[in-house]
Amino acid sequence: MLQITPQIQVDQYYESDALSQSTLKNLIKGLDYFLEKQEKKDDEESDFFVIGSAVDCILTGNDEDFGNKFYISNMENSPSEAEMEIVNLVFQNSEESRPTLKQYPEEILQACLQTGWQKNYKDQTKIDKIIEKGSLYFEELRRSQGKIVITKTQDNLINAIVTSLRESETTKKFFDRELYSKLEHYTMFLQYPIYFKINNIDCKALLDMLICEVEDEILVLYPIDIKTTRFSTIDFPNAVRTYRYDLQAAWYTEALWSIKDRLLKEFNCKHLIINNFQFIVESTAKQGKPMVYQVTSELLKIGKFGQEEISANKMGIHSLDVNVNTNRRIISPAIKGFDQLLKEYTFYMENGWDKDYRLRNQKENLPVSIDWKGILEE
Repeated sequence: MLQITPQIQVDQYYESDALSQSTLKNLIKGLDYFLEKQEKKDDEESDFFVIGSAVDCILTGNDEDFGNKFYISNMENSPSEAEMEIVNLVFQNSEESRPTLKQYPEEILQACLQTGWQKNYKDQTKIDKIIEKGSLYFEELRRSQGKIVITKTQDNLINAIVTSLRESETTKKFFDRELYSKLEHYTMFLQYPIYFKINNIDCKALLDMLICEVEDEILVLYPIDIKTTRFSTIDFPNAVRTYRYDLQAAWYTEALWSIKDRLLKEFNCKHLIINNFQFIVESTAKQGKPMVYQVTSELLKIGKFGQEEISANKMGIHSLDVNVNTNRRIISPAIKGFDQLLKEYTFYMENGWDKDYRLRNQKENLPVSIDWKGILEE
């Protein structure tokens, strides 16, 4: 059986104030970065996000969802992300009586100031450059009627990725909707939202794909996410570390366990098994060699609980004790899992968003103690 979540429910998921793993991960880079991302949610305009979102929409949405969400423009290529941000800011305050970008010189300057774009340019140069680079994009924004604008080049790339995933021997079985519509003991959910609580914090997760297998009163779940990468698919493990996809996998697994009773009742089963999370990966640089990765239990554990710093002294003795007073060489810095990040998030919810968690034990107006690892928190 195949079940596709209606787009209106997906939209409600994104509008929900519940905490997502992508928001929580911003705390890894500290309080200031977290607050900046909360105030400036413009990632949806980046080329990387647009490509990935469009691929997800085609592969996991209803047939009409792509046309309702995206507008294919006449542009071959879009302006730079910085230039698009400026034009988007101008467009937000545009009027029907002023249909062209060149009619907004003051708004362009204000947007340039707000974004810090080309601070050394003279004012008129800024205006001229943005009008030159962004006029067609501004016109397309008007025509798109609120949809996400994609260029012809982006559309071709999106279709190439979708075709690769649908036709590759490695991945095509995941996208055979007709097959899953006929299978009796399998149910595939596409865009599966989950709302749950951790330590009384409202949380949410949205799985691209969830395959449910029923056999002898045992329900087996196969959670899956689709990823696009700028690099070769064989190098995806680097992306896992960079973007902390281990934390995402652990978060989604936690979400599934939280609704265990509901799932068992829905499928009339007595036991639940959740397979380790899988990522289906294709490259935006060169298509044709998609790969499927399955995380290990150890990686899931890191995603949830993190990992202490690993170091070695001159004698080559490895240690997890970060307080060893020797000439140490750090092999791997400490890694935070969502468990630690939730503690930080709870601290901010209870104490306000003014003081960085790392300074929670520091006395006012006194020097902050640091060593090679950084701030001494206790």
